[in-house]
Amino acid sequence: MKKKIYLILAIVIITLSIVLAGIYFVNKNKISESNPLVLIDTAGKEVKLTKYPEKIISLIPAATENIYDLGAGEKLIAVDTYSNYPSATIELTKLETASSLNIESIINLNPDIVFMSKMGQTVEQYENLTNSGIKIVMVDASSIEETYTIINLIGKVIGKENEAKEIINEMKTEFENIKNSVKDEKSKTIYYEVSPLEFGLWTSGNKTFENEIMEILNIKNIFKDVDGWAQVSEEQVLVKDPQYIITTTANYGDFDAVEEIISRENWKNVNAIKASNVYSINPDTMSRPTKRLVEGAKQLKNVIYGE
Repeated sequence: MKKKIYLILAIVIITLSIVLAGIYFVNKNKISESNPLVLIDTAGKEVKLTKYPEKIISLIPAATENIYDLGAGEKLIAVDTYSNYPSATIELTKLETASSLNIESIINLNPDIVFMSKMGQTVEQYENLTNSGIKIVMVDASSIEETYTIINLIGKVIGKENEAKEIINEMKTEFENIKNSVKDEKSKTIYYEVSPLEFGLWTSGNKTFENEIMEILNIKNIFKDVDGWAQVSEEQVLVKDPQYIITTTANYGDFDAVEEIISRENWKNVNAIKASNVYSINPDTMSRPTKRLVEGAKQLKNVIYGE
């Protein structure tokens, strides 16, 4: 009889311990006025949250994509005019950014959080919004590693930290698999054009997503010796004589970006032109700090090495 009583008591104690531990865990991870979530954004600014946001504005396309990827797209009430992915963004209120940013329109929407970037907004705009009581989280990234940082940051802000970790781990695995799949391939040289001759040639140099993806793919960027997105000359491209040319210029009307490059009078002897190795690629998959960077790497891999 005593053994039975002891057994029942043991079961009760264990059950109670599990319940109390669960309550402690929930309370520990629940944010409130007395237990705020304090984070540091990519601009080094402290962000204090006493609740997870229900109304979100994103003024940067990458943040918009990441919020959808994390499963919180329904919380977006407005996005910037460049947020074009996924297709659900069509239904959202669109806001101008940079010099056309309308502070009042943001205040009137009464968001819980606004995601911004240093490139898109000025210090004055940031201060005007924060002085109006708007909580802002800056999310800038210029490398794949920093992409993981902002995905994790956004995940924490919107209460999707586990989902963020899953995306990051998946990206790391994908990039490692892509890298291993081309390790025995003979390296190729590429000229990556982000702005056509008509507007002055611009390319992606060192410290850009495009260059980092090229390195993963064992591809030599002919302008790795310049930093960031830089303007270059026709002469520089011709002297470096790339084996491949990739353009991110969009086609419109009768304009075909690939055909325009092929038809350039001074470029006829470039290896890429002679071998018909001129291709167009979606710039968003190669330059936005989201999980679509993996898609961009796969696209470029298929162009250079085949599927």
